[in-house]
Amino acid sequence: MDKHQITYREKLAQPLIKNLAKRRLEASYAPTAAQAREEILVMIPAGVTVSRCGSMSLVEMGLWQALAAKPGVEIIDPFRPGLAPEEAISLRTRGLTADYMINQYQSMP
Repeated sequence: MDKHQITYREKLAQPLIKNLAKRRLEASYAPTAAQAREEILVMIPAGVTVSRCGSMSLVEMGLWQALAAKPGVEIIDPFRPGLAPEEAISLRTRGLTADYMINQYQSMP
């Protein structure tokens, strides 16, 4: 991605970040997947639960593997292969009370 695309996307992200802040939600902009992964890893302390949402981009950037490697971080994953529907629903319900819920918003021009 070139410098102009990064600047354009950052400008698109700023109103969204401000609107989320009004709702007491933290958001940030990262120009690359690697930077986003590192930002997230720094934000998540040990001893917490993290609810996984369905973003495949987060899977592709290796976020869930990196979080699973952090000591004391429990990932609530309703998307694990082989889960019975009842188990997936139970995990989704439990995910509502997780310390952190990670999802991705990607603006498209």
